[in-house]
This record gives sequence, structure tokens and C-alpha cells, in this order.
Amino acid sequence: MCLFRIIDWMIPLPRELEPGFVQAVFAIQEEKKMPYVNTIERVEREKALQQGVEQGMAQGLERGRRQGVEGTLRKQATLKFGELPAWADERIAAATDAQLDDWVVRILEADSLESLLDKH
Repeated sequence: MCLFRIIDWMIPLPRELEPGFVQAVFAIQEEKKMPYVNTIERVEREKALQQGVEQGMAQGLERGRRQGVEGTLRKQATLKFGELPAWADERIAAATDAQLDDWVVRILEADSLESLLDKH
């Protein structure tokens, strides 16, 4: 966008041609049912869109990883200690990723659900 403004500033359209240019741009926008977007704006939008897609994918993968670890821990805990009480379910849901990873490892040696989830 900045480059386009510099070019527009360096090579201005003569004042008498500006109304015709603006009118032509509006007519094209109306005909195509889309706003005029110069090359720089289009490239910036595409780049922002790609970054958004990549960020969304990364967040989705992280969310899926967390759900997988959380689900594994719930299954392991249920198999080892029986049905999970509400407090344990809440503690697992509120845990950090690091806590979940730690609990998945520690469950093999844990004597109780309370000791595993550090409930005092």
C-alpha cells in the first residue's frame, strides 16, 4: 500500500483527468461487483490471508494435540482409578499442556488420583 501511495505521489494524474479516472474505477467496481484493488493491496491481502490460514492451522493442530493428550489421560485415569470425579475432570480441563504431559507420564507410578493430580 505504501509503495502505491509513493507511485501515486510521484506520478500524479493531471487534475482534469482525476474525475474521469474515479468515475471509470467506480463503473468497473459496479460492473464487476468488486472494489478496485491495486496489485500491492492484492498481494498484501493474499499474504495476510496466507498468514491467517497458517496461524489457524497451527492453532488447530495444537488444539487437537491437547485434546488427544487430555483424552488419553482421562482414559488412563479411568482405567486405573475408576470413573473420574467432577473435581478431577475440572482439574484436567484447566491444566496447562505441561501439566497434562507430566500427568500422562506420572500415571504409571501414581497410587491415587489425588496424588497424580496434586490435589492436597
